[in-house]
Amino acid sequence: MNSLQGNIKFVVAIDFGTISSGYAYAHNPSSSLEEITVENKWDGFTGYKTPTIIRYQDDYSTVKSWGFSALPSRPKKKTNDNSKLIELFKLFLFKDLMEKPSLPDKLDYKKVITDYLNKLGEMIKDKLHTFMQRLDFYSQVLIVLTIPVEFDDDAIETMRDCAFNAGLMKKRDSECLRFITEPEAAAVYCLNFSENKLKPGDSFIVVDCGGGTVNLTRHEFLGDNQISEITESTSGNCGSSLIDKKFIELLRRKSLVF
Repeated sequence: MNSLQGNIKFVVAIDFGTISSGYAYAHNPSSSLEEITVENKWDGFTGYKTPTIIRYQDDYSTVKSWGFSALPSRPKKKTNDNSKLIELFKLFLFKDLMEKPSLPDKLDYKKVITDYLNKLGEMIKDKLHTFMQRLDFYSQVLIVLTIPVEFDDDAIETMRDCAFNAGLMKKRDSECLRFITEPEAAAVYCLNFSENKLKPGDSFIVVDCGGGTVNLTRHEFLGDNQISEITESTSGNCGSSLIDKKFIELLRRKSLVF
């Protein structure tokens, strides 16, 4: 980032999730945690995330709505709405996942991801331009996109393609797009948390309970705000309750419960 630092005006973090997505931004690349803003207003709805769903017109070529606005509603009377709701499309990026959602024959999952990121990107651009009207989004905004630790190189390259086609950067290989795994992002947050009492050599575990999976990763604090690479990673499915037998077993293996 050294080559970019002098030109970057905003850093935007995007959490593209299986069930819900969100973003946060900071006006200064060196902002503290207190200066980071997490978006919590979505077209009339409130919440730190919006559903990762998208609704198409009947021919799947045009996006009708996305996020909260695409949620099914109960019409008071019958309508001629032929729009199609698509969800769980991020699952196509998991190579080893046995069961994946079905998509209409006319629709490719890469197009769906691209269309969703495009709509999210439009919202981000509008938000940042309220602070700086002459902002050059493609050279003055650094985008950090979180990815699951299970993503292989092909999945990451697919995400880069989709982000480029969605208009999040001007060039496919732009330095203004960076990837970080979800547990690494959480670990960085832990290091900058005001109540951090870690000493060099201490290890800590990040527990990521997602919509359908739970991931446990262990890191070592090296000092001077540096952490080691992930030394262990365990993934597992989680039931309808976060505290289910599988979850407890994963914690037991990491010696978090006895």
